[in-house]
Amino acid sequence: MYLRRTAAVMIAAGIVRAFGSFVPGSTSPGAALQLLYLITDICIILGFIGWYAAVHQAVGAVGFVAFVLGVVGILIIRSTAAFPNVDLYPLGALVFEVGLNALALAAWKTHRLQAWVPSLLLLSVMAGAASYTSSDLSWLLMLSGVLFGIGAAGVGLSLRPAHLAPTIAS
Repeated sequence: MYLRRTAAVMIAAGIVRAFGSFVPGSTSPGAALQLLYLITDICIILGFIGWYAAVHQAVGAVGFVAFVLGVVGILIIRSTAAFPNVDLYPLGALVFEVGLNALALAAWKTHRLQAWVPSLLLLSVMAGAASYTSSDLSWLLMLSGVLFGIGAAGVGLSLRPAHLAPTIAS
């Protein structure tokens, strides 16, 4: 039963994150935007924990390190308010994405995730990183969020009972 809930939360995380990509941000987001970010992060962390719990035996030590990195990344993101003069979001997002992508690759290698999911998650990181290189490329940050959202929803879809068997085609 927890797998269905975890799948639903991870799919919701993907949808909310993709939707959040189209919401105009600011350097001082209002309460409604902060609430959207908080809901997104809660869905992501709960989905991430449930996903790791579902695949932890198959992904072994590499998966554990990836999981820890992902959790640390979310904690860094949520700690941004504690350091008002330091933008921790890019660092936290990168640490989270490294953990998420490492776990996705480990799950894919053990046939518990289809190849398109880690592919989209890796493309999300590349688009996000490229968006910081020039203000002309800021649209890539939106694309990164959409790719992440679809990838996160893909993780959720992989948690459906029929997809957990180690027979997923790569």
